[in-house]
Amino acid sequence: NSQIIGKIPIHITKKLPFKSNSLDLIYSSHLVEHIHYKQTVYFINECFRVLKNNGKLIIATPSLEKIIKISYGNNEKNKKILFSRQKKWVKSELISPSYHINLLMRNFGHRYIFDFDFIKRLTKNINFTTVEVIDNYCPFDKNLSSYLKLKKPEVWSLETDTYLLIK
Repeated sequence: NSQIIGKIPIHITKKLPFKSNSLDLIYSSHLVEHIHYKQTVYFINECFRVLKNNGKLIIATPSLEKIIKISYGNNEKNKKILFSRQKKWVKSELISPSYHINLLMRNFGHRYIFDFDFIKRLTKNINFTTVEVIDNYCPFDKNLSSYLKLKKPEVWSLETDTYLLIK
């Protein structure tokens, strides 16, 4: 449930090892979809606890809405890009959008895929002052933006939404 960078191991389904109101920014990329719904609720509440006032929680995660729009849409180029990762699992003639969506949701250890409406509803009672979809490359933070531009944009951006939550 974490990629350990630095000296503090973090397990996002447990109490975060930080004092309340102590962090300015938390960035999570393609992590929350690997834990169950209730664990995500706990994680977001923990983030609220450890963020300072006006602190930012940024969550980049596959968007069920984007995946469905591409899967059932008419843009064959985007469909081909999105489903290209599935080739090693596709051994059937029963290939369809639903087949690919199920592969996207299960083959990478995903437990729960979100959309913006879910994030808004989930955070409504947590008291974040701002909840919005932002550019996947977080242009307001130079270091983060530079790091994110190293990702393969053709797949990553097609399926990813990035949510900004401000305490």
